[in-house]
Amino acid sequence: MARIYIFAFILIILGGIGYGAYFVYNDTMKRMAVLRDNNAKLEVAVKAKDSTIKSLQENMQKQIELTKNLNTKLSQAEENNKKIAELLAKTDIVKNSLNDPAATEKRINEQVVKMFGGINAATQ
Repeated sequence: MARIYIFAFILIILGGIGYGAYFVYNDTMKRMAVLRDNNAKLEVAVKAKDSTIKSLQENMQKQIELTKNLNTKLSQAEENNKKIAELLAKTDIVKNSLNDPAATEKRINEQVVKMFGGINAATQ
């Protein structure tokens, strides 16, 4: 009878060890599946982040180039405005208009067209 108890005791211990190993194995596999899923999600997030950063850097470069072009055009427009202001300061429009109104009107219209052309070119 003692042999049966010892045999049963050994079977219970081996069964407990087997169940423990089975439980640890299943738990480890579940954790690995969760970690694999989380890793896949992180990889997708990193790729999205990298593509967003790349597009932001490209947009920033474009903005820098556009700003440089606008500053250049603004400088040209300011120089043209200074020339026009100097021309208007030197010219007595009323006196010229009374002497030769058609020629004065023609010159004013030409300068206005140049001015608006410069503004148009600077804003494109």
